[in-house]
Amino acid sequence: MISEKIILTPYLFKTRINGKEYIGNLLNNKYFIENSEKIEEIMNYFTELKNVPEKMNKDIKLIESLVKAKILASEKNLMLPLPNIELEITNYCNSSCVMCPRSKLSRKKGFMSEYIFGILTERLKELPVNEVEICGVGEPLLHKNVAEYVKKLKDIGINRVRINTNGSLLSDEKARALVESGLDSITISFHTIDPTKYFWMMKGLNYYNVLENIKNFIEKYKKNVEVTITCVVSKYNIDEIEGFKNFWKEISIDNIYFQNIQSRAGNLYSVENPAQKCKCPVFEQGLYISFEGKYLSCSNDFSGESSWGSIEESGLKECLNYKLNLIRKQELFEFCRYCDYDFQEQKYLKTNFHKHVTYPGV
Repeated sequence: MISEKIILTPYLFKTRINGKEYIGNLLNNKYFIENSEKIEEIMNYFTELKNVPEKMNKDIKLIESLVKAKILASEKNLMLPLPNIELEITNYCNSSCVMCPRSKLSRKKGFMSEYIFGILTERLKELPVNEVEICGVGEPLLHKNVAEYVKKLKDIGINRVRINTNGSLLSDEKARALVESGLDSITISFHTIDPTKYFWMMKGLNYYNVLENIKNFIEKYKKNVEVTITCVVSKYNIDEIEGFKNFWKEISIDNIYFQNIQSRAGNLYSVENPAQKCKCPVFEQGLYISFEGKYLSCSNDFSGESSWGSIEESGLKECLNYKLNLIRKQELFEFCRYCDYDFQEQKYLKTNFHKHVTYPGV
């Protein structure tokens, strides 16, 4: 008999394998349970935190299997697994890319202060965070302390520190400082290999300068830092995919991340997906911290309306408990209904391209 109270976990999904429906958990996706009316009945019963009643004794083995698959969890084991941190050290940017609706950014703009960053590093010591991705809706290399912040993150034991950049400020001096700070991975946004298109798709940047920065980084530091090129696919560059892969392969880059263009929660173009307001793996598996130290849902919150606190007010445990309650209730944020992010389509690929879809107007 299971003595602890049991509850249905978040992160569940259904999939079909060989014509049969299975239930799995995104955090344990090697273990699937074939769905049945009995399993649906058990899952429905444990949507609230309850003890296993005696009448379910005959189903104990099945309940134990659901616990093993992380479809059900005991009260003492139910906690939101620590997400990777997406850290915005600035939301200023030196480019105006066609796939980024920065003109809609209405929340305060600025740079993360040493004071806020100091609080952050103390908060990160509370739980064993695996990865911090320095990204957000700005260009991280604009921050004068970016290399220093990377070093401090590594010094407190963060296993993997990654930076997303447009590469325009990746001078040899900056590159060397980042590598010496202990940077593990760098992702560079480069959305077309056509110089003419580049100048208007990534306004404000110089195609040839950025390409030279990338080549220099590859030549000197590829052995030290993982390098990925990311490309947002739209009608403007869909015809380049094969040439794009070959282009970067010749420059000795194997990791290419193709991502469908997104509505950015309705900020780039209009779309409505009410189901997205109830469940979002991006929200469930990530934690976005703004330059002010505020907890936000994700980088698509351009107004700051999803903020439920800050690192000054509450630690990571309190933050994760709040998120878990939202996930249990399936009540996310109003702007989520205008997001068309498809989690299942976003994959790192080795010079391959996942299937794409065409979006209106882009």
